[in-house]
Amino acid sequence: MLSKTQTGYYKIRFRVNPKLESFFKKKEINKVLNTNVYEIAKVKADIIRQKYQDLLKVSRVLERKQIQELIWLQ
Repeated sequence: MLSKTQTGYYKIRFRVNPKLESFFKKKEINKVLNTNVYEIAKVKADIIRQKYQDLLKVSRVLERKQIQELIWLQ
């Protein structure tokens, strides 16, 4: 979900799937996108969501150590 911070920048916020909570060590991703232009924020948010979705898909077949490495690289 896209929303604006108090300073006018957009941020993305979404829940972490319970299967991945132990890797992220949190239940929610909350990231400022460093832009106050909606169109740019949407593109950045889509990229972050897609990376997360890809990670969620491959987490079903990877070992724990491999998942940790993928998260660390992002």
